[in-house]
Amino acid sequence: MDCESSIDQLFRDDIKPRDLPSCELENLDEILILLKTAHPTVRSAVLADLMDKDGAYIAKLLDLFDVSELDADKPVLLKLFDVFYAMLEMCNRGVIEILLSDTNFISVVGVFGYNPGLIREMDFRTALEGGGGFNEVVPITDRSVVERVHMNYRIQVIKDYVLSRSLPDGCVLLLEHMANENRFYILSYISETEDYWKAIKDLIVSKDKRLDGLGLLKAILNLVRVTKTLDRPQRREPFGAPPVFGSLISSFFGDGEIFAAFAAVLGSPDSNSEEIALAVDILNALVFYQGPDRLRAYLASEGKHVPAPSSDNERIVWTPESSLFTALLLVFERDEPMRIQLLNLLREIFCVPLAQDDKFLSVLYPNYMHWLLQPLKKNTFLHDESAMFHLQDSIMELLTFCTENHGYRVKYLFGSQPIASYAEKMLRSKNKLFVIHAVKFVRACVVRAEAFFPDF
Repeated sequence: MDCESSIDQLFRDDIKPRDLPSCELENLDEILILLKTAHPTVRSAVLADLMDKDGAYIAKLLDLFDVSELDADKPVLLKLFDVFYAMLEMCNRGVIEILLSDTNFISVVGVFGYNPGLIREMDFRTALEGGGGFNEVVPITDRSVVERVHMNYRIQVIKDYVLSRSLPDGCVLLLEHMANENRFYILSYISETEDYWKAIKDLIVSKDKRLDGLGLLKAILNLVRVTKTLDRPQRREPFGAPPVFGSLISSFFGDGEIFAAFAAVLGSPDSNSEEIALAVDILNALVFYQGPDRLRAYLASEGKHVPAPSSDNERIVWTPESSLFTALLLVFERDEPMRIQLLNLLREIFCVPLAQDDKFLSVLYPNYMHWLLQPLKKNTFLHDESAMFHLQDSIMELLTFCTENHGYRVKYLFGSQPIASYAEKMLRSKNKLFVIHAVKFVRACVVRAEAFFPDF
């Protein structure tokens, strides 16, 4: 009973809406009280005043902030922070859109730089004003889409940078919802605008603008990865469900043109390290988010015969006619910073369901497996002994994986390559980690429980 009377007192009918007072220093306390009032009648009136005339009241408060900052009036600046933070606490989309609008954003960031919860005052505006601005690699003709891109950037700045540890939970959820909605419309525009995604493919194929195209494609894949449907989601999404914009992924990679361009990016000596890193990141994002089937099917369909090495000293090389598979092995062998990503990527590609193994594995084993094992024959492939160890260690890890998963084809490999000598050399090594991986390989052979492996 007492609880009901307390609620009635809080929301009693005699409370009347009040207009926000004028934007003067002496009224800041009253403004703050009204912004923090929970009564729905007062709240509705306050929201109406804040959003009236496209946020004219908020603009006047920002003008007051500019004057106070010039006067270095610290108490007023701290009080203005409380006022604008209270606006965020209202969790109203219209108010947040006004705060993050093009005309108000920089000043709002300046207000939040006087957060009393920070160890010291932060000038967030300098970094934002000194940036190069929005770079349209491919022009966006729909200005509403451009505004959504800008709004998502501002949301990220506020949520992850300016107020990363002090945003109210309700405001965080609202900002994430707004960002997801913007991403959905941005990706819808890209998916429906054939000229746009074709222009991205043209950039990746060209040499001069390749870096811009790769960066844009990676950004789009990241958007696809985190964007959720705007409809009510299923209670439990099935494992491995396709992304919301799976058709857009098919538009980019369905014809294999980008995969062919990646062969040149990864294999050509003219490519810089940033281009290689972007290409590897894109392939990893594609494989780990959508599954390896698309990339595996392309590698199996390249149809390029690669002759076996003619000597133990021969190293894999890339030519303009070489395949993407050759380029992947080249990066795996020679680019140590990328090797761990390539190792994980190759493991996913090599993990072939038994019912689908014929086409891909019939390309892998006759053409590429001997090149993958080539560095095990000599310790002179790399000048750095430590780098050579890490390369051989990664190769043995892949070989162990293949032994566990690839059935009869591994037996033919063991018959044509001196695998036993590689394992014996590793077991006799003074490097304990090398010995551990050799033991794992031998264990994988034993677990197969087939007569062939004990003889081996």
